[in-house]
Amino acid sequence: MKTVCGTPGYCAPEILHGSPYGPEVDMWSVGVITYILLCGFEPFFDPRGDQYMYSRILNCDYEFVSPWWDEVSLNAKDLVRKLIVLDPQKRLTVHQALEHPWVTGKAAKFAHMDSTQKKLQEFNARRKLKAAVKAVVASSRLGNHSHHEGCRNERHQDAAKEDSATPTAESDLILQGNVYKEKKPETGGEEAMTITPLAMVEKLDSFQNESPVAPVVILNGSGCKT
Repeated sequence: MKTVCGTPGYCAPEILHGSPYGPEVDMWSVGVITYILLCGFEPFFDPRGDQYMYSRILNCDYEFVSPWWDEVSLNAKDLVRKLIVLDPQKRLTVHQALEHPWVTGKAAKFAHMDSTQKKLQEFNARRKLKAAVKAVVASSRLGNHSHHEGCRNERHQDAAKEDSATPTAESDLILQGNVYKEKKPETGGEEAMTITPLAMVEKLDSFQNESPVAPVVILNGSGCKT
């Protein structure tokens, strides 16, 4: 597989590199989860942000921080070391991890670790807070998107209403028989105008074309125009 996916803090280095990967990435994630269960925080967590955390993952930069790892047995640390390994071929397989002495219980430490329990509670609280913040941000973005869509639809509706309310030349005057009539869009009724019939309009046009207006002639000294 080559798809870049997974929760950032649990991704194996080959996923971040975009290289082909196999089931070994799952064993890396098992190592990260085991680390969290034993101490109460992530092995590659960096308060400066995800970019620094990715850098630590790519370099397999983690350690067993004191005092949270002081009470953890050596066998538990050995399991984590063999799971969180930079080279995928050197990580424990599923069967090898199940046969590890700490997993089988032959070398497990059964003492109650109070500090680990408190750290786990803090980890869960921080995880829930982070999820709540992401939910609020996503909800806010969806609300803003819906608001913009509503405003845009309202503008389109207003523009459509203005276009439909604008009168056209065809709706103002209509021709019935030989007489032009005016159509009133407010009431939907029609009112006849005192307009010359169409036949007479045509005769006047032909008359004007055949008989142009005579030019104005000025008689010298008379001051008259004909």
